[in-house]
Amino acid sequence: GEAETPVDMETISLDPEAEDVDLNHFRIGKIEGFEVLKKVKTLCLRQNLIKHIENLEQLQTLRELDLYDNQIRKIENLESLVELEILDISFNILRHIEGLDRLTQLKKLFLVNNKISKIENLSNLQMLQMLELGSNRIRAIENIDTLANLDSLFLGKNKITKLQNLDALTNLTVLSIQ
Repeated sequence: GEAETPVDMETISLDPEAEDVDLNHFRIGKIEGFEVLKKVKTLCLRQNLIKHIENLEQLQTLRELDLYDNQIRKIENLESLVELEILDISFNILRHIEGLDRLTQLKKLFLVNNKISKIENLSNLQMLQMLELGSNRIRAIENIDTLANLDSLFLGKNKITKLQNLDALTNLTVLSIQ
């Protein structure tokens, strides 16, 4: 099919007072011009044409960031979003879990349907309650023993053959590996 033409961000007016900003399916090709959002708590950019996570550094009030179904290859430039509690970068083209070390308040992380082959770089996320890694290329359950608050772990549609490294997860109530 024909490639969609990205929208001109200048045609989208953003309310500086808005706490919830929802721009799903707007053909946004680049994250820019969001600095005006001084109070934003939820930013939803599902089903756009975004290739890079960028220009969000000033949105330090952000609690929830949804980048589901874009064209993102790398988790980056999130270090300053220290209030973030929910992050969804499902249905992108990520190969690695990275760039999350500073997001110590994160409670829910969704990375479904990417190209991730290893569970890694999550040790700082000690508040994490839900980790959703379904439909990736993960072969082993590993590097999650510091996630003491984890109660839901979704690993379905991966390449996992055995249950291991789960003993430390004393709060785990939901485990899906189908």
